[in-house]
Amino acid sequence: MGRHATEFNHSITQLKYHHMSMARDVALAGLRNVDLARIYGMLEPQISLIVNSPLFMVEVARLQEMADEHAIEVREDLRLLSPKAVEIMKRNLYEATDDLRTRELQTRTAFSVLDRTGYGVKEEGSGRGGVNLTQINIDARKLSTDELRDSVMELVEESE
Repeated sequence: MGRHATEFNHSITQLKYHHMSMARDVALAGLRNVDLARIYGMLEPQISLIVNSPLFMVEVARLQEMADEHAIEVREDLRLLSPKAVEIMKRNLYEATDDLRTRELQTRTAFSVLDRTGYGVKEEGSGRGGVNLTQINIDARKLSTDELRDSVMELVEESE
């Protein structure tokens, strides 16, 4: 009469739009089957059949490789932009001004530099060295540009 269910090949034979969308969700956002089922309004066994099909797995691998290549390109772009970033930070830190907005930019720049060089805000008990910015009390509005720069440089020197 009828064929037994295990005799059928439940693998997908063509990637449709929603399959490609699922592949992007898996490859780029790391969504799990339960997440895909909820988003696409399907049952988990249906999702399982899709994500375990060879066509789907190849598409996910292709998307992940593209994402990795893009990440490498972004890192290279950042590396090429870093000298300009350092130039901008130096200009912002050393520019003398009484303008409150400029001083705020200088302060954010200084703390951003500290953060990116490993002296940023640390969670208590993290066991990592460096300056804990939650314990630093610098009121940039009351300091001259030179005093602010000297305060930040002292923090960096103390941490080295």
